Amino acid sequence: MITLTCKTEGCDEVVGIETPPWLTGVNLEQMINICRSCGATCDKCASMEQTGADARIRESRRLAAIDISGIPEALTHWDRAKGNVELMDWVASNRSGGLFLASMSGKNKTRVLAKAAVTMIQRNEIQPSQVKFWRMVDLRKELIGLARDGDHRREKKFLKALGSVELLIIDDIDKVEYTGATAEMLYNVIDARAMAYPIGRLWISANSGGRAMVRAMTSGDSTEMRAKAILSRINDLCSQAPESLFAD
Repeated sequence: MITLTCKTEGCDEVVGIETPPWLTGVNLEQMINICRSCGATCDKCASMEQTGADARIRESRRLAAIDISGIPEALTHWDRAKGNVELMDWVASNRSGGLFLASMSGKNKTRVLAKAAVTMIQRNEIQPSQVKFWRMVDLRKELIGLARDGDHRREKKFLKALGSVELLIIDDIDKVEYTGATAEMLYNVIDARAMAYPIGRLWISANSGGRAMVRAMTSGDSTEMRAKAILSRINDLCSQAPESLFAD
């Protein structure tokens, strides 16, 4: 056995390297010189190096989630001491399907969905290019812009992309003023998810659900029938988080 000192700076741990019994004489001396020139790393330092490498990989994937998926950087961090832990655990347990989080504001809905998606990317469960995060206010602007331009080919391409991406997150779906045209376009987005094969995951946050959500979506000239159709599609595609997870 050859004994070497760990090559990590500041570590004096002795590392033993087994040598084959048939290696003797000049060949053994050559091997010892090679080992000493290369150095050795003790188990503790090797574990720390691997931990550091894993952390760098997770960070690179977090940055990819921001750059590619559109998830706001501020939402990619999570503090269990301050967050809605019960909601996060429920989302983590049900992340393989569609999710609908409806409650009053201040319950960490957006942050929970964003952090859950980032964690999936970090664990390599899903590729960053297969996740898209949209605030409803921004999605509305995009859809209205496409409709105003009259470029039906580009609009069709955009809807197809939203329908085919593996995970689509729409945040604060009831926080915009709905017109009949807006409601129609949103229905088309959600319906594209239902028509895709395999059906992609749809995660939605809202400040209200059920009848209250329908009322919010009919505040403009949007018809109640279309609002109910949107809610029906969401219920078909998503599991709604229990109200108990939002209790004070």
